Parts: sequence; C-alpha cells; structure tokens
Amino acid sequence: DINLNIPAGHTVQQVLLYWGLEHIVPGDLGDDTIVVNGTGVQGVSIGGPTLFFADVSFSSFRADITALGVVGVGANTLTLSGLASNHLNDGAGVLVILDDGVTTSDLQIVDGNDCAFRDFASPLDTTVKQTFTFAAADVPRTAEINLFAFSVGFGRPSVIEVISGGVLNEFKD
Repeated sequence: DINLNIPAGHTVQQVLLYWGLEHIVPGDLGDDTIVVNGTGVQGVSIGGPTLFFADVSFSSFRADITALGVVGVGANTLTLSGLASNHLNDGAGVLVILDDGVTTSDLQIVDGNDCAFRDFASPLDTTVKQTFTFAAADVPRTAEINLFAFSVGFGRPSVIEVISGGVLNEFKD
C-alpha cells in the first residue's frame, strides 16, 4: 500500500506511478503491468532491461494513472498488486503533481533506469549526471528534488551529489 494525503485547496494535475524489478534473462523482460486498487494498468518501459550482474537485469516502468481517479484531496491509499518477476520486485512509488492555485513552479522530470555499482566495470560503475536549468532571479528560491531508487540497501553505501550555486551538497545512504 502507498498512503498519501493531498491538502485541501489543491488540485491533482497528474499522478505518475513508477515501479522497478529485477529479472533473470533470458525468459523475462520485466512486468509492464501492475494492478492499482483492483484495476490493471499497463506501464511504459523507461529503462532496461539492463544486464547488471550474472544473468540478472533491471527494468523500470511508468504509468500515468491520473484518469483512474484514485488520488484526490484528503487521505488516499493505493493498493498495488499483480507485479510478477522471476527474481525480485523492487517496489513502486507515486509522484503526484499538484496545483495550489497560487504558486508558480518550474517542474522538470527526468526518469529512467540508471543502474550503477562502484565496483563494476564501466559503464555500470557510475550514473549519468543530470542538469536542471532555470532562469536567474534576484530573490532566493527553493528547489525540491524527489528521487525513486531501488536496490540501494543491503549495506551498500550510496550518495546523491547536488551542486547549486557552485556548492556541493552530498546526501549519503
């Protein structure tokens, strides 16, 4: 289950569901279907299958589930099921884009399947740097970065580096 609360006074503009899985190849290309609150949904591949180690590949999917009407103002629960993999299901996340009727924002989304482990050979030893650009302003502004990541546990260190105004910030583990 994914539980979320949408504040009063906001309008849901879009609801994007993401999921990732590991699968043994050949024989499995990843499950592009998932069940949301009892309704089957087909996603689009946003990356993979990426052969990561031995015979295990990673795949990532996205589906726009706005039209299902399963997210609205107040408390919401998305019950997910039906995801099949011949190795591991790595979970799911939902991105809800809201309009508060007041704030003007610059929304930029990058999604995909960027697999990396520091001890692997190139190109699987690093991720692809992402750059977000926006117009200059004379007033301070706040940026928010949301990430969905899977297969990052198991005692392995991880770091997200964010550079803004020439200052490096590291978010570890």
